[in-house]
Amino acid sequence: MAPKYDAGRVNVTRRSLTDVWHFLHTYITHSVLYVTMNVTEVNNLTVLFDDINQEFRLQQLPVVIYLILILLVGIPGNSAVCYIFKSQLTERNTKFFLVYLACLDLISCCVCVPFELTDVLLAYTFDSVAACKFFRFLTTWLQGLSGLTLICVAYVRYRKIFKPFKDLERRIRPLCIASAIAALVMAAPALVIFGSRTVKTHIPDVTGKECSTNDNLLHSPVRIVYYTFLLFTFLFSLICFLVFYILIGVYLNRRSKVPLGDGMRKYCGNLRLITSSQDRKGNGIGNQPISPIASNCMCMSMRSRTSQNKETQHLGQLKVKTGRMTVIFLAVTVSFVLSFLPFLIVNILRASEIYFVSSENVHETLIYNLCVRSSYVNSAINPVIYSLLNRGFRKDLAVKIFRMNLK
Repeated sequence: MAPKYDAGRVNVTRRSLTDVWHFLHTYITHSVLYVTMNVTEVNNLTVLFDDINQEFRLQQLPVVIYLILILLVGIPGNSAVCYIFKSQLTERNTKFFLVYLACLDLISCCVCVPFELTDVLLAYTFDSVAACKFFRFLTTWLQGLSGLTLICVAYVRYRKIFKPFKDLERRIRPLCIASAIAALVMAAPALVIFGSRTVKTHIPDVTGKECSTNDNLLHSPVRIVYYTFLLFTFLFSLICFLVFYILIGVYLNRRSKVPLGDGMRKYCGNLRLITSSQDRKGNGIGNQPISPIASNCMCMSMRSRTSQNKETQHLGQLKVKTGRMTVIFLAVTVSFVLSFLPFLIVNILRASEIYFVSSENVHETLIYNLCVRSSYVNSAINPVIYSLLNRGFRKDLAVKIFRMNLK
């Protein structure tokens, strides 16, 4: 017997399938529309932030040009310093400091300055917290290390001039290591203070992200304490620079007024007194390293008047060389102080909310962004100082880099 045809059940089944089809169609349509709207919204936000960043780049064009100039001068300049002085480099040579500082400046130019460029070009869309913390820490460490190294340089120059018999130059590398550790301690708070900060744009209800003080610490006294600590560290360094170089300058000025022959005889007389005193104590000077000047004095007592004149001339050249190196390091120190000072001032003013608080003032923002990156001048200007004040460096630069035949 054939099965009975149930029209009602078939209609119900068809109606159910139709309902399912309408439900799936509606769901898929709404999902596609939702995704499309989200993609469109994201694209619109991307275009919007691109426009905001582009507008900011045009406003901060002097900052971009300034950073590019630092790159163009600092990278080849510091590379040339390392290349030229590497053959003259020993642990007990004062030029060790020149190469050491050049390496620090080269790292700053190759790593930190490109980060600063990225920070300016992506002013409202820099949302990488880890990168922000790392680069701010590295920048602070390099700046602190440069300052502490210059204090070591001033101390070594002072001891070299006032106590030439002390073999201090073998301590140059330990001083550099101690400076690096101290700079790490100084830079450690940067890992906590810096991060992602929410900033307003000129469009209402639209905010961006920048690499700056963390939102959680924006109104915290921690930031003020940190920059106050940097200020006192800077003042301490400045006092050390002034004391050491004023004493060195006074001494060299007095020595320049003494005739070379009289100065040589007086110096050798003092050396004989020191030698005889050490002989009476039973530990003669022969067991200790003898400086070039002391060797010159001993040789003069056994040579003729003609030889004495030659040795006197050699002592004069040695004094001139010492004075020139001191002037070079003094110029490097002055450039460091002048380049670091604007950075410190604007950060203290902003942390204390006295000035540079609003980001809506274009000129105020431009001044802030220039001053907060002023310390990079020191990374590029040192090779220029060497070129102006060191004739040997100029000659080696012409011969080894530019392949010029100087006769």
